[in-house]
Amino acid sequence: MFVGGPPGDGKQWLSWIHIADAVALIRYLLETPDLHGRFNLTSPHPVQMAEFTRQLGKVLKRPSWLPV
Repeated sequence: MFVGGPPGDGKQWLSWIHIADAVALIRYLLETPDLHGRFNLTSPHPVQMAEFTRQLGKVLKRPSWLPV
């Protein structure tokens, strides 16, 4: 059946980033020598886990109502 759902109550925030964006940013950081320090790779628009798992279920055509 492959049922999934949000962890806990689903109200946790998730700042996701697409793998292509992460790779592009890491490459930029490696190729720009005057940048120093720590960098946080994240989306400027976080979503709550309930919404993320709902959308993921839609894309995968799987139910996403069972909290984990």
